[in-house]
This record gives sequence, C-alpha cells and structure tokens, in this order.
Amino acid sequence: MVPNCIAWFTCDVFDQISLIDHELVFGRITASGEGRLKAPPLLYSSRHGWRVTGDKAREPGVSIRDQLLSRIVDDTTTESAT
Repeated sequence: MVPNCIAWFTCDVFDQISLIDHELVFGRITASGEGRLKAPPLLYSSRHGWRVTGDKAREPGVSIRDQLLSRIVDDTTTESAT
C-alpha cells in the first residue's frame, strides 16, 4: 500500500497482455478502503512546490497589492505633511 494514499484496493489478476511498451493487467477487486479522503488534496506549483490545498497562501485581506497601496498612501501623506 502507498503511504497516505487517497484510496487503496487489492485484486486477483485474471489476465495479462503484453504490448509493445505496455503491460495490461486485468483483475477483480477483492478488497478496498479509504486512505486520507478527509484530508485536502495536494497541489503542485512550479514556484512553491507541493502544498496542501487547504492551507491558505496568505491571510484573508492581506495581499502584496494591499501592502503596496498602503505604502503609497503613507508616502503621499508623509510628503504632504512636510
């Protein structure tokens, strides 16, 4: 079994066909079960790598855009006061 898999099954193989570069395996499922179905799925990003999709990348209401706009307003207010 693959650790932390979403689901698993075991089967009895009843046929196998060899093709050019593939192997087809046919089986009857004899048992199955759930793994981490209640856990959020994983997401891959080339920038951030693997992460759980349930995790927030940032807190709600806090973004780089908002922080930059706040700095512009602060700089403008400071310049007006001098």
